This record gives sequence, C-alpha cells and structure tokens, in this order.
Amino acid sequence: MLLTHRHDLEILTLIFFVLVFNACDALDAIDKTTKRLGMETFVFPSVSMRPSIEPGDKLVTFKGPPAKIAKLGALVVFPSPTDASTTYLKRIVAVGPSTVAFSRGRLLVDGKALRTKDLGPISFDSQGTNGESMGRMAFQRFEERFGDQHWSIMQTKCNEDRACELIQAKCIEGLCVGADMPPVKLAEGQVYVLGDNRDNSMDSRHWGPISTKAIKGRASAIYVKKTGKIVRLMTKEPEE
Repeated sequence: MLLTHRHDLEILTLIFFVLVFNACDALDAIDKTTKRLGMETFVFPSVSMRPSIEPGDKLVTFKGPPAKIAKLGALVVFPSPTDASTTYLKRIVAVGPSTVAFSRGRLLVDGKALRTKDLGPISFDSQGTNGESMGRMAFQRFEERFGDQHWSIMQTKCNEDRACELIQAKCIEGLCVGADMPPVKLAEGQVYVLGDNRDNSMDSRHWGPISTKAIKGRASAIYVKKTGKIVRLMTKEPEE
C-alpha cells in the first residue's frame, strides 16, 4: 500500500481504529475516535460522485490547512456557495491560475483535454439532482489525467430512450453532451470542482470556482456504512 510521509500516521491510526472497532461492530466509536484525531465521518447521500463514490458510502475526511489539501485531483469538502447549511464533496480538476472550459462534453484545462482513456460501459439506477428516480441508465466511464493525477468519471450514453432529453443534452458520438462552456479564468487561491458523474452534479459549472479558504477537509478513506469495513483508502496524495 502506497503511503506518503505527510499522512502516514493519520492513515495508519485510522486503519488501526477501524480494524479494532470492526471486530466489535462499534461504528459510533469510530465516529467519536476519528473526531478526536481531527477527522470526521459522514455518509455520502447522492449519485454525483459515481463511479468513485456510491450513495451510502461512509467517508473519512482529514482536516488541515486549505492550501495544503487543495491539490489537483483531491476530493474536498466545502459548504455550498449558495447555502452554507449544505455541505458538498467534489473533485478539484483545476487550480488557479488557470482556465477551464468544456467542448463537446470534454473538460479542457489551459486548452488541453483531460480525457485520455475509455474505461468501458457501466449502468446504474439513476436519480435526478433532487433525488427523483430516473430509472436504470447506461453510462460510459473515462479516465481523466493531468500530469501524475488521474481519476474516473462517467457520462450518460444516448442509447437509452429519452436519456439526453432528461438531462437537457444532445447526442454526440454516442454520449449525451451539454452545451459548450467558454473558458473560465481561475485566480490564484481558487479551484474548480466537479462531480465525477458529469451529467448529474451541482458543481463549479453552476456557481463558478471556489476559494481554497472555503475547503474544510479532504476525503481520504471510504468504508461501507452497513458493515464498517474499509473498502478503499485514498492513499496516493496529490502532488505538492
């Protein structure tokens, strides 16, 4: 398992406590212990981060200076820019100063398309942004890569009846594609955040870039709420 020096102790401590409490099935104890260690746990409620995070996944977030955790590719927690009582978790896809744009469904940072690899189809019982059922839908997974950082995203396939109409998009090359977005300039101290489920996420496309000062933490581990068992550790840290 790859661990970086800055978070070795945090990750190892987290593993120890989760393994101990898994044995006695004490999820409340995990929550209390992680808070004492400067971490927090919460249940992710939506489909906006598929295929990386599922609704109902329980996440562990580490707190720290925003400037240190606001790195490209990081999954960060912050209050909604339009409603401080709502907390979002999104992925940082660009760090200022830079420009972000969308062309034919592809994310461009400083004019360069980040999508690099087709990872194949996948299907889910989907939900709208307000939680309404949209039935089972087909998606295509892609890898986005910028330097050493890479992550998986998904886009809606348009081989389903009314799939593109439901998300107000057009069918282009087998995918539902929304309107192009002209370049948006990010200043120093700003980041652009998106959901990995690109067709079903409230993010910077709706309210613009966010300040790094607004970031409250970085998601570093996922474990399933019903069992308390770790299913994934996000141990590869974004580059300094």
